[in-house]
Amino acid sequence: MFFKGVHFKYPDVPFPNQDITLGGSKFLLWGEYIWGRAKEANVAGEGNTKVQGSYYELDVPVNSKLLAFARQDFYDPDTKTGNNWRGETTIGVMWQLLDNCQLIVNYVDDDFKDTTEADHVGMTFKAKF
Repeated sequence: MFFKGVHFKYPDVPFPNQDITLGGSKFLLWGEYIWGRAKEANVAGEGNTKVQGSYYELDVPVNSKLLAFARQDFYDPDTKTGNNWRGETTIGVMWQLLDNCQLIVNYVDDDFKDTTEADHVGMTFKAKF
């Protein structure tokens, strides 16, 4: 696989992952656009299938323990083939329960253009040791 990409973050604050402080900012808008060539499975040589994708996320702290977020993802595994892209729209919240524990609840509107929709609700508990 060979990919190129453009990453952006506004405002440009240090943040290693989805951190509720957002580096002191009132919001954080970040994302990436990638493009390149991928090799099909079991095919020798360089990749010849053009791919592209992107994600964009907006994070907004509601208070010192609660972060709201919205995210849009898009991936097209073969730009020459129609109706095979996948897209997701996610909205959710993250609660900072303790210094090292987070609870994330989100709804994902999941579109697989080559198959079916797979919307779902998720809940994740994260603990750092």
